[in-house]
Amino acid sequence: MTSHPKDASKELVDVMASSPKIARHFHLPVQSGSTRVLNAMNRRYTREQYLEKARYIKEKIPDAALTTDIICGFPGETEEEFDETVSLVREVGFDMLYCFIYSPRRGTAAEKMPGRIPHDEQVRRFERLTAAQNEMSLKANEKYVGKTLRLLSDGDEDGKHTARSSQNKIVTLDRFVPAGTFFDAEITASHPFTLEGKVL
Repeated sequence: MTSHPKDASKELVDVMASSPKIARHFHLPVQSGSTRVLNAMNRRYTREQYLEKARYIKEKIPDAALTTDIICGFPGETEEEFDETVSLVREVGFDMLYCFIYSPRRGTAAEKMPGRIPHDEQVRRFERLTAAQNEMSLKANEKYVGKTLRLLSDGDEDGKHTARSSQNKIVTLDRFVPAGTFFDAEITASHPFTLEGKVL
């Protein structure tokens, strides 16, 4: 499930928590950990409001994977404001994030904003953020080792046998399972972006 944070109500989370038919994966795109930058982006929520929503999701759906989107180097973003983003990533403990370097789009308000960040600085921030998230992703995945998960097979992908969990975790399998098949597997190893599993 994905939602703009301003629309991610407690009622929505409660419905997700109560239904076994909804996958345990919540994508909640934050874009920045700085309230000032969020305001410049016209996101209509603050850092603390986002953190409250993330805490509520984790409280109500303990087995949910939480993922997000972040823009690095938005016009006017200071080093201190970028530090706020890194600290938010560590505080929430996202399973995965999708990080993008800001680039201007014609006709947007951001295109005319002052304080454009040099590209090499944007890249530095991107690399720092992804390194921090890689640590968080590995930590999030390690907890699955030794557990049995219900998976849905993707079939063969790039010569590998893969499947996905309810948390949208990609699992590399020890043998082929036809695409579209639900089955159980024991998780035998973890990596920042994938798990390994033995078909049961």
